[in-house]
Amino acid sequence: MARFFSAADIVEAAVEIERRGHTVYMKAAGACKDARVKQFLEFFASEENRHQAIFEKMASRLDPVKPPPQSDASEYMEYLHSLLDQHELFAGKSPGRLLSEAGNMAAAIELAMRIEKDTILFFSEMQQLIPPAERAVVRECIEEERSHFRQLNDMLAKLNSSA
Repeated sequence: MARFFSAADIVEAAVEIERRGHTVYMKAAGACKDARVKQFLEFFASEENRHQAIFEKMASRLDPVKPPPQSDASEYMEYLHSLLDQHELFAGKSPGRLLSEAGNMAAAIELAMRIEKDTILFFSEMQQLIPPAERAVVRECIEEERSHFRQLNDMLAKLNSSA
């Protein structure tokens, strides 16, 4: 079976997700007038940086991989590309433009929630393509992304109840 992609390529996509996520959170924090929300968003930006560093280290350790068992390599590659193409951070707009179109802080947090959901899905698929020794790190990042989603949801509820 031909090698259509490598684990390092998949991990590089994860690095780019985190890089773009950091940009979105920092721009949202910069536009925020509420100090509490600003600090909250800066925390998420730092988490994105931390995840980026984790994946950058991981990429240097990986060899080429094959798609999951019983998957057609070209179809699976197409699926992964579709996940990235439809990811909120890659769907044709820059993170800064996405944020500027959000309109207000509640809309920016809703955008961040969509980013987190898309990231969880991509990382879940990514987990199947990397060596077993690296999967625990990805699982930990998935759990952190889930926690971020819950925290964003709580922040959105607070913003909506005070509006």
